[in-house]
Amino acid sequence: MNQDFIRKSYRKNIIIPLIRFTPYFIKHFLLLPYRRNENKVILISSGKKNKQKRFLSALYDSVLNIVLEGYSEIMNKKILPETGQMMHYLIQLTIRFDEFLDKYRKTDQSLELKDVLSIPEVREELNRFRDYIKIQGREEEIISYLSEMFRNHYDRYIKLIKTDSFQESFEIVLELSQLDSGWLLASDMEIVRLFNNHSPSKKMQEEFFLLGTAGKFADDIGDIFSDIKRNHLNLFCSLVNDNPAEKDILYKAVNDNVKINFSWLDQHCHSTFVEYIRKMESFNSRITSKKLRLVFELSVLPAMWGIHLDSEHIAAG
Repeated sequence: MNQDFIRKSYRKNIIIPLIRFTPYFIKHFLLLPYRRNENKVILISSGKKNKQKRFLSALYDSVLNIVLEGYSEIMNKKILPETGQMMHYLIQLTIRFDEFLDKYRKTDQSLELKDVLSIPEVREELNRFRDYIKIQGREEEIISYLSEMFRNHYDRYIKLIKTDSFQESFEIVLELSQLDSGWLLASDMEIVRLFNNHSPSKKMQEEFFLLGTAGKFADDIGDIFSDIKRNHLNLFCSLVNDNPAEKDILYKAVNDNVKINFSWLDQHCHSTFVEYIRKMESFNSRITSKKLRLVFELSVLPAMWGIHLDSEHIAAG
């Protein structure tokens, strides 16, 4: 597909995804169905800060709602009403886990799995998650799956996040992104499958891996400014390393606090941007679920507009 057409399409085709998204947002803003316990008391309170938290929580939960509908669409199965609450607890656990790794990845602090799990903030979320899946009678299967996943991937992941973000190749950063976003989302949905006692599905795994990876491409455009400032790995930054002239322009713009979005990148880092869109589309174009394609379309909007949405902070809200 013509890359110029793709770039223009992303800028033009924003109304339909927003229209489709609106009913989900209204439901989650008014009813908070995934936050029936500790967060709900705070979110229904008055005050500017709590209203903002409620707004961001509704944004996040609405996307999660569509993701779960995408699961049902692919599997052709209904899910338990408790699945949304379970995923909320799982993601809260993931946030605390990632926050610790992010804070200490370049220090001498031990990142051994047993040590990270012993951190009070992480342990508290793990206990909350385990208690909930135990009530539903699915603790043994889910914890067994998580243990195997960490045995297979954790050491490699830790090695990758300790690397120097300014020196790594695009291929290495893509591998990390596929672990951190592609396989993570596929693993989350495998937990949804186990929670609902559904049969295994290779297609489901593939679709969510593609969504997680394509979504990471979109997120990293929105995160360019903060990732450069924090010396974090970023897909776009790793790709622009191959074009020194465009790299200099990009880093100067960040230093000058320029707003970076699709239009700016297309104009000032055109060669890298075209190649980046092509690579992103190589994943997005293989997604067949209509619900998951909607999720991807929504994930592109913040990057297109130059809005930085830190998904971890939204989820934590």
